[in-house]
Amino acid sequence: RDPELIGMLTAARRRRLGSDGLLRTGDRLDLTPEPWICDGLFLKGCLNLLVALPKQGKTSLVVALIAAWHHSAGAFLDRPLLGPCPPVLVIGTDQGQADWGRLLQPAGLVDTEGRILPPIVMLAHAGRPVHLNPEGIDLIAEQAQQNPGLLVVIDSLSACIAPLGLKEESPEVAMPVAELMEQLEPHGATAILIHHASKGRAGEGATSASRGSTALPALASQILKLGPASAGNLQDRRRVLSTEGRGGSCLALVIEREGSGWVVHGGLEKLEHEQDQAETLSKLNDRQADCLQVVKNRWTDGMVRTETADVVAALGLKGGDPQTAAWRTLNQLERKGLLQSIRQPDQFGGRGAYAYWPTADALPTPSRGGQENTVGSVGSVGSQALAHEDPERSDSVFPSSGPTA
Repeated sequence: RDPELIGMLTAARRRRLGSDGLLRTGDRLDLTPEPWICDGLFLKGCLNLLVALPKQGKTSLVVALIAAWHHSAGAFLDRPLLGPCPPVLVIGTDQGQADWGRLLQPAGLVDTEGRILPPIVMLAHAGRPVHLNPEGIDLIAEQAQQNPGLLVVIDSLSACIAPLGLKEESPEVAMPVAELMEQLEPHGATAILIHHASKGRAGEGATSASRGSTALPALASQILKLGPASAGNLQDRRRVLSTEGRGGSCLALVIEREGSGWVVHGGLEKLEHEQDQAETLSKLNDRQADCLQVVKNRWTDGMVRTETADVVAALGLKGGDPQTAAWRTLNQLERKGLLQSIRQPDQFGGRGAYAYWPTADALPTPSRGGQENTVGSVGSVGSQALAHEDPERSDSVFPSSGPTA
């Protein structure tokens, strides 16, 4: 059977390479002081498993990493890149050469005539595939031997094991990957394996989201998951990149693709705050929403603060006491964190009316995908209140100047 044949071939390769044996007293272990190629994200000399649903930007993310490293950017996604960029072997069996050209040329890894540039030493594509069969593993191991510290990118697992007849649900799917890592380990090579997420578990953690057998994530030293920042919102092109593994504390970054590169918008806690504010905005009643829009328009048009009389005039409020109604609505919005206020002095220097202006959570963010995002931006300017709260103010009574404030 195929698994038995794979096992026999693995044992033969170990004997051929002289790596069939245990370490003994006095043998040296690898104590490399810098275990990362990109601090906190990708581990050096190990298997890194990158998991995501289709069309989330997995391959683009890895290409951007290589480009930043090769062009001495010093950091990727605001995380330090450690050491010089090594030679890169791309086993890109999942895509045709035209697709690879469109990815690599904007990143400066292919010239204008289509020639492959360093640091890429070899590229396999759908038209000239390499699989994780014995021949393919031998080819990769040979390149690792010729290029110490080689970075091997495998895109994707399903494409590279297709001829082996292995089912992703079976633990045997990890066998060729384990054999590959055994061949790479003596040469200090690093592997980034791109794999699809399970559609039903895509919202779970990085380890659980991996499609198929749990033997594969168990084999990986570092697992990264790339997923949408706003589920169901196709206009939001941001992604959440989260990590789990043996390399230390977990990370969660909000990132977005810009051209051939990626930028960081902040951590997950800011995204969660943004989502909370989006929920707050969605629950406003009609008067609150209209009042908030009046305040926002006056502030964005001319940095003008709003008083209750301005709201009454703008909304055409009627009734027995329209200024009190406006004041109550403004205070409701302030308690929701959408407005802030300051008490202005009257003409005699006493305590006058309150004036309101929006917090950053209420202001629109820059366009994402050509559409205005009406929730707060991650790390946007002015996320802190600009005014101190009046210690004598009480929401149960009107200001001294009356409900005109």
